[in-house]
Amino acid sequence: MNNSGGATISPDLVPDELYQPSSWQYKGEGNSNIILTYIGELDNFKLTVLRLRKSEEEKKDALNINNNSGGFSNKQDEQQDNSIQSSSIDPQTFTVFYVRDVIAPLIGTEHTSELALLRVTPTFLQKLSKSISSHRSSNRVNKDIDLKQRYAILSPDYTKFQSNNSSSSKQQESPTNTISIEIKPKWAFIPTSTHIAASNSIKRKTCRFCMHQYYKHKTTTTAVVTDYCPLDLFSLKEDRLRRAIGALISTPVNNFKLFVDGLLVDLAKTNWQLLLKGFFVHEKNGTNTLNEDNDNDNASKITEYLITLLTATILKEHILFSRLKHLQKTLDELDIEGIMKLLSSPTSSSSSYIQQLFAVEPSLEEWRTASLRYLERIEKHTGNGTLQSSNFNDNNGSSNEKPLMDDAEIKQRILEFLFSTTLKDSILKLDYYHDLDMKIVRNFLDYIKKELEETDDNSHSVFLGANKRKCFE
Repeated sequence: MNNSGGATISPDLVPDELYQPSSWQYKGEGNSNIILTYIGELDNFKLTVLRLRKSEEEKKDALNINNNSGGFSNKQDEQQDNSIQSSSIDPQTFTVFYVRDVIAPLIGTEHTSELALLRVTPTFLQKLSKSISSHRSSNRVNKDIDLKQRYAILSPDYTKFQSNNSSSSKQQESPTNTISIEIKPKWAFIPTSTHIAASNSIKRKTCRFCMHQYYKHKTTTTAVVTDYCPLDLFSLKEDRLRRAIGALISTPVNNFKLFVDGLLVDLAKTNWQLLLKGFFVHEKNGTNTLNEDNDNDNASKITEYLITLLTATILKEHILFSRLKHLQKTLDELDIEGIMKLLSSPTSSSSSYIQQLFAVEPSLEEWRTASLRYLERIEKHTGNGTLQSSNFNDNNGSSNEKPLMDDAEIKQRILEFLFSTTLKDSILKLDYYHDLDMKIVRNFLDYIKKELEETDDNSHSVFLGANKRKCFE
């Protein structure tokens, strides 16, 4: 895919094959997006995935759309696209420029993807929806491809690598044998904000992710309480890294995915490790350490080899992990409790301003400005990793004092907090985020109380250890 970040591929330049559903294969999906991988013959698009936004509404009957074409030869589709072209920025367009202009300066351009926009039509999207329907998981089909989106996003497929051992340009674009790992590391720090209420002080001992596991277990029947703690991963200490990776492998949930030659491995299957056998041929004193006759033994050994490989890889990329931790911690300096105080206790002169501040989504330019202002503020560090005073009095979290920040600074801190949520999971509404935070804390405290009262009751055995679950940076 030879397009610069943020570029839009003109319909006139797009090969017809890109608009053929048979050129795309289902790869996976989350709550908001469906990912397809290119399987056609165009060399420039080998190792490329197509990201499609899912509808925010529950799946309904398919729209009545003329299926004459998959591309832009259907004039009605093209006119519909043009009629809304200038009404507002397309969400997919926003995503591409948000990554390029806002996130990339924060984490480094070397750690962000090259993205391109591909104009699409309802007809093409509906054909894609039909072609992949049989491959989708039953727990995901409640949301379908959003047929109203005007653009899809093309990006590199990082589950495959191009071959480096051939002089043929066509072969160089073909995938070679690869192992690819996707990790969602989540929260990297323990909050130290003085705005955390005394009744919520558990937040200074146990990280948000670990507490959230217990809340999910209570509210979701399929949720499991994992031993994975993000602080182990971000510690960058070998023993803790091995523990974190081992926990991710044993209970991957949605935080760990393994791909072999671009295909997702089902980690719930017995001895899935044997798929990696060709990657881990270890010899000791001229003898292969893998036992051809004992699959269970081989699976255990390969798991250890994989943990060793990932530990070494993360230690090699320590700058990225340190940067992510630093960004999370400094962008979320006030904690959600401090942010809510900014919203609920504005100065009288800024009350109207604050109420209207986020009545609509911030513009792309506002996000760009906030990113630059944050970087400028970081440059004023004293060298000990602590940001300058936030000028926000709260008398250890119990005061109703109004913040000393002006309107611009209040807006900046709120935008910074929203930045931090994108580096942990996703942007959420502040009131919802605060409400969820309080539920997670109350729920975890309830489990601790139950453990102290009923440690001999087997019905609570799944929760034993919550009282001792402390996280360390």
